[in-house]
Amino acid sequence: MTSFVISAIVPTLNRPTDLVALAETLLEQTVPVQELVVVDAGSPEHEVEDCLRRALSGSSLELVYARAAPSTSGQRNRAIELAKGEILLFFDDDVLLDADFVERCLECFELGFDPPVGGVLGTFTTFPPPTRFRDAFHRVFGMSHAGPGDTPQAYRSGCFRTLIRPSRVVPVHVMSGGRSAFRRECFATERFSEYLPGYIPSEDVELSYRVAKRWTLVHTPHARLHHKRSPTNRLARWDRLGRLLYSRYYFFRKHVPRDTSHTAAFIWSNLGFCLWTFGSALQRPQTSLTVVQGLAYGAYLCATNARGLAPR
Repeated sequence: MTSFVISAIVPTLNRPTDLVALAETLLEQTVPVQELVVVDAGSPEHEVEDCLRRALSGSSLELVYARAAPSTSGQRNRAIELAKGEILLFFDDDVLLDADFVERCLECFELGFDPPVGGVLGTFTTFPPPTRFRDAFHRVFGMSHAGPGDTPQAYRSGCFRTLIRPSRVVPVHVMSGGRSAFRRECFATERFSEYLPGYIPSEDVELSYRVAKRWTLVHTPHARLHHKRSPTNRLARWDRLGRLLYSRYYFFRKHVPRDTSHTAAFIWSNLGFCLWTFGSALQRPQTSLTVVQGLAYGAYLCATNARGLAPR
């Protein structure tokens, strides 16, 4: 296996305990990580840097710590500038890695694809399998979703069917989630899009779509990690829902041909998105107002962008 200098990149916001737990799993890797780059958008009183330095004391893992304004993409872009690694690992701050996660990712960069492998997506051990109805509904409407099996799909709507737990290493169209590895060369011309302030959903999907034009992306079932889904600093559901709706509009506007068939597929997909969201709310009537608020916020963000204004 080729020897690489490896940097782990983690944007964080007021989660020192979760971050230290992640750092401890980095120390246990069968292939060592040389550098942990943390870009912190949280409150100084959380003392994230001090907590990490204590946890890494006596290890060979170098900590590079910086502060930035809250922005999922902005924090990752700042970390790319600071990192020295040839392989850049991107994680959310509330994941825990299996001990061979890095080793299994590196194996994939040696695979003989043409073009070469530029990005590797790991597999969550905790991703719940969808029901058959959910998977079929999302397929019919061409909505973004994760499903079983080894067959990813790119829909005319600009959405993607990603995989939950493939049985083998599979080439994919995009990579999602804070569980990915990229060659540094991928960032010679690319950065994460900062199309919203603060939390930006699907920014990793949008970036990886651009990277895939020059490199092969693969999803491996062998590089595994656990997503704890920390309850700390979660967005309100309406806010998250609105941002998700806008992120799909942003992707379509930027990357998908706006001819009749693609536009119709995009509208159909969003109809399905609204139906699914309202249907889910009917099971918990107390969330109905939240859903309306979230969809209204998403529509506002889309309309603002359509008028050439910066969404807020």
